[in-house]
Amino acid sequence: MAFYRARKRLLRFVLAGSMLLALSAGCEQRLQSLHKLRPGDWMDDLAITREAQARLAADPDLAGKIKVETVNRAVYLTGKVETNELKQRAGHIVLDIPRVIKVANNLVVQATD
Repeated sequence: MAFYRARKRLLRFVLAGSMLLALSAGCEQRLQSLHKLRPGDWMDDLAITREAQARLAADPDLAGKIKVETVNRAVYLTGKVETNELKQRAGHIVLDIPRVIKVANNLVVQATD
């Protein structure tokens, strides 16, 4: 009986380790790009993210539908919108922010029924 408990404990440990390894592999590239940033760049990214969130929240058709992330002044938009026009509008709103060098518009157009 003790053998099976020890085996089960070992299996849990190996499974947890492999999950941690899989999660960290996906983050490695992003961590490398973040490591190259200077302290002022972090503040720029934070300011850009907050400005983008504020501008998108000011648009009633886009408010609360879009997640914003900024890395090295490149803004990544994710979420769902109803039309392609709203997707394009969100990209243009964010691209108009000073210091933004790129917008990765990963919004999904999903029409409501």
